Amino acid sequence: MTTPAPAVPEQESKEIRAEWRVFIPMATKLSQETLGDVFDGPYDKRKGDGMEGRSDVYIAVNPAIGLKRRGAKGRVELKLLTEDRKEGEEEDIKGIEHWKKFKIGKGLAEEESLAQVHTLLEAHGLIDSHVTSLLASEDGTKSVEVAKLRVGKVYEDHGVLVEDCLVEAEGKQYRSFAVEGNKEKVKAFLSSHAVGKKMYELAMTQKEAVLHGYPNFVCKCACL
Repeated sequence: MTTPAPAVPEQESKEIRAEWRVFIPMATKLSQETLGDVFDGPYDKRKGDGMEGRSDVYIAVNPAIGLKRRGAKGRVELKLLTEDRKEGEEEDIKGIEHWKKFKIGKGLAEEESLAQVHTLLEAHGLIDSHVTSLLASEDGTKSVEVAKLRVGKVYEDHGVLVEDCLVEAEGKQYRSFAVEGNKEKVKAFLSSHAVGKKMYELAMTQKEAVLHGYPNFVCKCACL
């Protein structure tokens, strides 16, 4: 297949953010009234009722590469895991990851979008024959549709955004908690704030919890 000359991606994230996220399997689907009950007060309602719901389609590439189409006809987004931990370094708070995000030009044809993705992966040394074949859909690419309903709360005094999310993927239900921000502030929130400590305890004690971001979670759903 001939690949068109890739254009420069429309937008690149300026900051590499730290993210801590866990997916906890649920035996039954929780009601939306459950959302936000982990917070120590009401969640933020900056848009409508404060709840955001949509379905994204992910391509299961590998745990270090997140590739999705946002919404039914949304733009392609690429998320790359950055490796900044020293080998053998012990962390007192487990599960914090660092991601660099790219938004690919909105309205591009699928082939053009994936050509840009290929260029970005190549620039970051993440392209190989397996990834190339996935992008070309030559080996039965595994796509996973993930439905989300979430709320968030900014803890301004602690410099973090906390998310509570109901997730459905491959017919299974999950509840996902996340904390985003500066690495040290994420660590401090999870280790010292009552809400963070509660979420971290759940992550450490719940059977089959997935303590990773969406790319790793999607790969597990796709049985890769």
